Amino acid sequence: MIKHKNIVYVRDIAPIGGVETYVYELIKKYKDLDIAVVCRTIAPNQKRRLQEMCKVYEFRNEPIDCDVAIINWDTSIIDYLPKEIYRENLKEGDPRGIYQGVHADYTHPAMGPLPQDDRIKEYLCITKEQMDKWPLMTDSTNVRLCRNPLEIKDEDTLVIVSPTRLTKQKGGDLMLQIANELDKQGTKFIWFVITTDEYLDNPIFRNNNVIWIRNRLDVSGFLKLADWVVLPSECEGDSYTIKEALYRGVPIVARHLKYFDEYNIKDGKNALFVDDSNVSKVAKRMKKRLKFTFQHIEDGYKELFIPSKSHYKKDKEKKVRLKCTAFLGFDLIDENKHMNLNDEDTFTEERAEELLRFRCFEVVEGK
Repeated sequence: MIKHKNIVYVRDIAPIGGVETYVYELIKKYKDLDIAVVCRTIAPNQKRRLQEMCKVYEFRNEPIDCDVAIINWDTSIIDYLPKEIYRENLKEGDPRGIYQGVHADYTHPAMGPLPQDDRIKEYLCITKEQMDKWPLMTDSTNVRLCRNPLEIKDEDTLVIVSPTRLTKQKGGDLMLQIANELDKQGTKFIWFVITTDEYLDNPIFRNNNVIWIRNRLDVSGFLKLADWVVLPSECEGDSYTIKEALYRGVPIVARHLKYFDEYNIKDGKNALFVDDSNVSKVAKRMKKRLKFTFQHIEDGYKELFIPSKSHYKKDKEKKVRLKCTAFLGFDLIDENKHMNLNDEDTFTEERAEELLRFRCFEVVEGK
């Protein structure tokens, strides 16, 4: 038997969704009460976070002893609730009862009719607009306004960024160790790994806080948000990821590489040096971001190039119309399309010059 003063019942709790968030926020706000969640199925991620606050039952048609039951859509559970809290058995002023949460607009054709039952004490609308529509949903007048609870608390969440090709030597195994250790220590974090899809089988993506961002050339927006840039490569010639992070004042987590010394990259100053032996210690130190300034490094090419003035001009406004002259047509990789023989299309002058080099096009107009 399930026995609690208050229960919240949702038939199926999915990995993500509005009702799922409602259950979590409701329990979070009222977790100090004798309250439990009952469901027939529940996603593991939802179960874990709810169990931090209350008992979670996967319902197997057993009797339920409670004073208040808040149900959502599925009314079949009412048969297992105490008859004493059925509407017809309640006296005026009795605080007990069965309540049906109304979390959708049941006037919309896609939602179907609102499940009803005479044993329900009241229906709980979540907005006044929903209450205004109530006569279109049901003939029942037993309705009250109960808005979805939401309490926001400021929480420090580390933002970690790793722009990298994620080849084997980039340290994906060590990155996963760091992510798992942050979880173990209860550190809240979100980790953006910016790479191409060919590396999605890398170990780092086994951690649920790690998010794949499709590869892009400009990662400055992510670096501006970052608390840490993590790149524990086994070897690097001169990592642009590390250099740009340090230029922007973002500390790095990396294996100690020999060239770091000449750039004045030092553990505890602008970096945390990590290896398989000190992951726990580094994860703990990551909770506090390092503050520093970093001296830009001269590249040395100024003395190498011949002094001269650029004649390159790119006119993005000028358009050139081309006709495909290839018998089998031509695949435009950049545009993700195929042009057949004698097809015409318009391109920027720069792109037209590139295509004309293949000798598969001729100019129709514009040049």
